[in-house]
Amino acid sequence: MDGQAAFLLHQPATGHRVADLVVGESNRLRDVLLGLAENPALPTRLFARLIANGDEDVLFTLAHRDQLTLPQVRDLVAVGNPSLTGFMVRIGLVPWPEIPKEQPGRLLDAVLGGIAPAAVWRAVATDPNPEARREVAYADDAPADVITFLVRDLDLQVVASAAANPNLPPELLPHLARHPARSYGRPSPRTRTRHPLCSPPS
Repeated sequence: MDGQAAFLLHQPATGHRVADLVVGESNRLRDVLLGLAENPALPTRLFARLIANGDEDVLFTLAHRDQLTLPQVRDLVAVGNPSLTGFMVRIGLVPWPEIPKEQPGRLLDAVLGGIAPAAVWRAVATDPNPEARREVAYADDAPADVITFLVRDLDLQVVASAAANPNLPPELLPHLARHPARSYGRPSPRTRTRHPLCSPPS
């Protein structure tokens, strides 16, 4: 551990001290903070101080840590960063009761993360945003009744994803054969603008 990291470890537990240091030596100190966030032996008392720093890379690095406690998950969600929260929901870090359902996109994240009740799949399948419906139609674990609903969608990309879904009921094939757009090939998932660290930890 270098001198800067040692200095941080022995500072009084105030987020303001960390924030002031970031302003003064942003580049070097940011590397130090990232190193601390990655450190498996990070003391619990420093976790909240790193969150208070607010640097997005630091926040995502903390979210990638193994064996996060529920209080730590809550602290990260409380930051209110939509990209961070969405990532955490999609990889199953946030239990269903803890998901901020009032935030746009969180129900879709919960569905794709496999932690939403079946009724939520149906709710997201009626989302007015066609991109949300496309993601549901593309999901391999989408319930058959949801796929049945989505093959009748007005958006052809939604229909194409639903038609190629492994849970498509076979009895719907005649309906699809009569569809005006019969050339179905499973489209690629929608390209999302993601944080560079927004991938499940290996």
